[in-house]
Amino acid sequence: FYIWGKFLVDALRSAGCRRVEYLPFGFYPPYYAVHGATSPPDAETWRCDICFVGTWDADRERALLPLAGRSLAIHGPGWRANCSRESPLRPHVRSDGLYGGDMARAYAGAAIVFNHLRDHNGSAHNHRTMEIAGIGGGVQVVRRTPEQAGELFTEGADLCCFENTDELRRTVERVLAMPPDERRRMAQRARDVVHARHLLKQRVGQILADLARG
Repeated sequence: FYIWGKFLVDALRSAGCRRVEYLPFGFYPPYYAVHGATSPPDAETWRCDICFVGTWDADRERALLPLAGRSLAIHGPGWRANCSRESPLRPHVRSDGLYGGDMARAYAGAAIVFNHLRDHNGSAHNHRTMEIAGIGGGVQVVRRTPEQAGELFTEGADLCCFENTDELRRTVERVLAMPPDERRRMAQRARDVVHARHLLKQRVGQILADLARG
């Protein structure tokens, strides 16, 4: 049994799984370079301070509320239907979803790409962690966990983290105050890490090696 979070390994063993292996999510570059690329590569179309791509839910809406005062672009199903007319987030909804090449363009046009890590992700990461870093657009800002901040990536070098709303606001201000070249270097470092260590083909290679060992 392969699982993406170390914190779940012991629980799976206790549930009766005889062999449990930690396997982080992986990144598949061709999908973001080709599939879904329906919009022209116009930087102005995608330019914003903060980009978020994901389906609406109440937790995500609460997570994004502290960012409503910035140049924020929200892309995802359900936002127009579920945000009330009075919500400060409603004017920031730009589309009903982005995928593949269009998502990569949106990330490239943003200074910050916000990753909402759900409670059930615990001390681990999610698939967006690898997508945002692997695309190498804006700087990833995400809730601090041991895996993201010190094992898979290095906080402050590859991505920026926070633990509460006040720290989120401070982190956003700090990243937006960086010279654009510094933000690009951070995003490029994250991309280099993913392409060196966290590609989907490397995850498949690990599975095949485990099977070969028996």
